[in-house]
Amino acid sequence: MTFKERINNEKDNLTKIVLYNDKGLFFNLVERSAYSFCTRIKSFKVHVKTLKGLDMPYVSIGVPVEKVDEYLNDLTVTKDDQGNVTALLAEPIDENAFQAWKKHVIEQKEIERTNETIPVNELHSDSQKESSNKQDENTSFIRNCFMEVKTLNLASMTPMEAMLFLNELQIKLKNIDL
Repeated sequence: MTFKERINNEKDNLTKIVLYNDKGLFFNLVERSAYSFCTRIKSFKVHVKTLKGLDMPYVSIGVPVEKVDEYLNDLTVTKDDQGNVTALLAEPIDENAFQAWKKHVIEQKEIERTNETIPVNELHSDSQKESSNKQDENTSFIRNCFMEVKTLNLASMTPMEAMLFLNELQIKLKNIDL
């Protein structure tokens, strides 16, 4: 099944979590299934991807195959002939909550992407103007880092993910002069 077909299947999904078998170490969950898994079972790192032919980016997560039985032990689960797993939800998915979650995830990824590189202003002959521009740039960069930390869901991260996040933040802030 293609990713486009998976995403189309998720458009009307309000009652189940579908884990797509990609014949590897992880099941792939997209859109509402990813949302339901992250908010009801266990939070995972969410990926934002684009696909040619779709007007919006989509969200997905990967769940380790070896842990699925443990995660879904309280739900009614079925498997199809392709190895995909479907778990029925006790309560339907709230479409508005899903849309708000997806928007937040996409915004977070955009903040992360824009913080990867700091734009360098052209050098000006006037040293005061240069200093002022650098200070504005630093302030904006620090504000973005603050927002990244403020919206971080630390409780959903593994210790290793938290350490990697802190290391990346430290590297980003190393060259900032206050």
